[in-house]
Amino acid sequence: KTQKKAGYTPDRAVVPSETVTFDIKDYTETVVYKANEQTGRVVYVDDDNSGQEVKQGSISGKTGETVKVTPEVPENYEEVAGNPTDYTFTEDGTDESNVVTIHLKHKHETVTRDNV
Repeated sequence: KTQKKAGYTPDRAVVPSETVTFDIKDYTETVVYKANEQTGRVVYVDDDNSGQEVKQGSISGKTGETVKVTPEVPENYEEVAGNPTDYTFTEDGTDESNVVTIHLKHKHETVTRDNV
């Protein structure tokens, strides 16, 4: 039986075994582990309103992969400085634990007599 590795799937579940005798030749079995597909959420929160959730988006990738986080900022909001720009999917990540939080604030426009 192949070993389990969190976040990866082996190309086969069982490695064949042979009866070992004194005169048996050496042999090697190779098992290839493929990174699992993962998904997660991008949660947008309003820092002007006690961190209330404004909307959600999604991210996807494979175990060990780093993906770019491209925020889709809702209308009348702007990003707060310091938001993450990428995310790495960990071996033990789940759809519930893969969460990127994007902090927002209300967009304020200066109104003058010329643009009223």
